[in-house]
Amino acid sequence: MKTLKLLIWTYFGLLLTEGAFRKWFLPGLSNPLLIVRDPVVLLIYLQAYRLGRFPGNVWFKAVAALSFCTLIGGILAEFVNPWVMAFGLRADFLHIPLIFIMPEVFDETDVRRIGKAVLLLALPMALLMTMQFRAGPHDWINAGAGGGGQISSAMGKIRPAGTFSFISGPVFFYATVSAFLLAGLLARGSCPLWLLSAAGGATMLASVVSGSRSLLGSVAVVGLAMFVGVLLYPRAAVGSLRIAIVMGLLFIGVSSTRVFHEGQTVMAARIENAAGGKDLSTGIVRRFGYQFLVPEEVLFETPLFGRGLGLGTNAGAGLIGIRNHFLLAEGEWARVVAETGVILGGLFLLLRILLTAFILMSAVGTAREGRFMPLLLFGAGGLGLINGQWGQPTIQGFATFLCGLSLAAMRRAPVTEVVCSPTVEESQGLKSFEPMPAPVDLFAEVRTISRMDDPQPGRFAVRS
Repeated sequence: MKTLKLLIWTYFGLLLTEGAFRKWFLPGLSNPLLIVRDPVVLLIYLQAYRLGRFPGNVWFKAVAALSFCTLIGGILAEFVNPWVMAFGLRADFLHIPLIFIMPEVFDETDVRRIGKAVLLLALPMALLMTMQFRAGPHDWINAGAGGGGQISSAMGKIRPAGTFSFISGPVFFYATVSAFLLAGLLARGSCPLWLLSAAGGATMLASVVSGSRSLLGSVAVVGLAMFVGVLLYPRAAVGSLRIAIVMGLLFIGVSSTRVFHEGQTVMAARIENAAGGKDLSTGIVRRFGYQFLVPEEVLFETPLFGRGLGLGTNAGAGLIGIRNHFLLAEGEWARVVAETGVILGGLFLLLRILLTAFILMSAVGTAREGRFMPLLLFGAGGLGLINGQWGQPTIQGFATFLCGLSLAAMRRAPVTEVVCSPTVEESQGLKSFEPMPAPVDLFAEVRTISRMDDPQPGRFAVRS
């Protein structure tokens, strides 16, 4: 079990650092490093199977059956390339079982350890993004994967990616930071205030220098998840007031810095340029809704088994010599349908919708008990599960990992139950007890139970 947990931590570490290797340390191996987590996830599956922790639920059976049908459909598609097809199959299905293995291995204590690591990394990541923001677009620190550049923002600035390949990494990273930050502030005493304050200030700084509306939106979705949690469990309203006070003080401090004002100016220009003279709210709604649309030319002109499995991903297009271009569609739902056809693509999208709904309903159930971490983690990764661009490995990795963490956070840490037998003197003094022939060990039985059975979580359950 320790090996299995170590493998999951390795997966998470690679998720945070693979971009740094792709753009700084090993740019010549940028393409192979796209799948650097795949051997780790396969080892996770193997070790989980050895320990009897591999999921055999209806979700895994549905994923296995649909992946096999998609493989057959890919062979019958309009365009067939074994390498492109293998990447497409990997993008759509390989990492989904990790969602259900994580709650078999992790519990809420393990999730808190992940959270502390994320909070500790929040400030260094924000400082790195600030350095990238202030550096020139062609500076070495702003290199892109494989020797390219970063995506532009406004006023000659780029969208800083931190240790990730592109801005999509910080979008999910700071959504994760926000989830653990709010969970820590709601559960008073669960995390040092200095760490929460540093992470809160880092999130504000990273958001303003990112030049990314998606990063602002991802943090806002986590905040919305907290609001829903408070509605479900009104006793947490006091905790939400504490959050408002801490965040207000942090904002006063961070907003007084020069780089904040510079980032704010660039962000305003970026939003204005993206709106193109149209209403801002309308532009945001259209951008969000576009990810769920399947254009008519894709829906009605796609062959029965699709254009080609994996052909709609940037990596798949790169394998046939076309770089930085969406061959089929930019939106995720449109890509899936164009690659595999209306039937198989529709079934895959339905699977993602139902899986998202299942995790959401489970997280809502725990929020009713006053445990908000699963719902907050779902807020950070839920949209990535339902419509994230899985052809981009970082988005797929965060979506599956965060949803797995959400399920794992629902599992209470085990406690020890001590069943004590009375001594001879005690039994002689109680008429309801028959005298025992000889003294017995005070701790006659020790076994592990779940906190779910413990009326006072966090304490030893003692039965005498």
